[in-house]
Amino acid sequence: MRGPRLSFTALFVVGRQYRVALYGSGMNPVVILEIWRNGGISVQARAGKVAEPVAAIGTAAWRQQVLSGGEPAVARSSPLHEFDFGDFDFQARTFTLMLDGTKQPALPLLPGEMDVDRFEIATVAVEAGSLVWLRSFRYLDESGRPVEEENFHSHWIANTAVTPRYPADKWQATSYRPVDFRWLEMATHYGAVYCRFADRPVVAGTLTMELQADEAGHEVQVNLGEYRYDPAGTFGYLPADAEGISTITGGWNIDAGMFNGAWSPFQHTTPNSRPTIMRPYPTFVPFDDPPPAESGRVYGLKIHWNIREMKYQVWVDGRPQVYRGSTDLPVMAPPVNGIDMIMMHAGNLNPWRGPLIHMRFGNVKVEADSESAARSIR
Repeated sequence: MRGPRLSFTALFVVGRQYRVALYGSGMNPVVILEIWRNGGISVQARAGKVAEPVAAIGTAAWRQQVLSGGEPAVARSSPLHEFDFGDFDFQARTFTLMLDGTKQPALPLLPGEMDVDRFEIATVAVEAGSLVWLRSFRYLDESGRPVEEENFHSHWIANTAVTPRYPADKWQATSYRPVDFRWLEMATHYGAVYCRFADRPVVAGTLTMELQADEAGHEVQVNLGEYRYDPAGTFGYLPADAEGISTITGGWNIDAGMFNGAWSPFQHTTPNSRPTIMRPYPTFVPFDDPPPAESGRVYGLKIHWNIREMKYQVWVDGRPQVYRGSTDLPVMAPPVNGIDMIMMHAGNLNPWRGPLIHMRFGNVKVEADSESAARSIR
């Protein structure tokens, strides 16, 4: 396909209706592609005109899930599909669509606009189960080189809950949702969500983010580590030491957050703490002079680490935190190659009773220092 191209890959919930649109710089549509409930695809020749289907996606999966009344039996995703738009001819008003590697005949552009400036995927109706998973997006120049692309490497995953019917089988169940176009909110009794942020582990770098909790008297923890498997199955995949063993002292490499009403680096527990039914966990030693831990307050958190030096520093609302007289904290359980994972953990200090804990975080940003170009720290 000659000329500049736009392409994306996505999955759709079957049995729902979607619209893919390309807009010109005048904000008028250039292409309107309809994806119908039965998987058929049509392209509008002019505004408001319903065209005959030119292709179809996921039809086998669609048919398997449709009941006799015509409604989907279960909301299931289609296979992953690739849409590739190219051969834009704004004089002849045509373009071509390649679907999953098969090129369709020339299709009409809508009149008016002379360029493509914006790309949009939208649901058509408001109904339960309408969902799109956008896997990748690319804009290629005439030579086929990417001008802009997004592969969505970083994504958050809720840790798997305890197996049903086992003790505390609701303990680690975790869900999350976007809130106010600002936060990702997780809800759990004692669980976590995690994200891998690098194809290559970062030896030295900085994490900045905003953090909010509805109950500062429980546990709200930010962990940085290396993606490894925990054979005990406590949390599944999570930061762990070189042997893949996860423990309080060695399971995560870098920690900061609030515990039992105080900001702490989670380095040491209070000696001779006496667990009770209402407080089954020991208290972690806080920073020397921590900021107040307040429910509902928005905090700015910054963590800088250097695995070569095996140390990290923490700032809360721009203020460096001191622990046992030093701003340098020892990295626990040295990673093999560096840091490539964030885990957000929230916990009810009495996880078998009481309400869910809600932890919100936003504007998460990771920057690597120049020395992080090395593949390995060993």
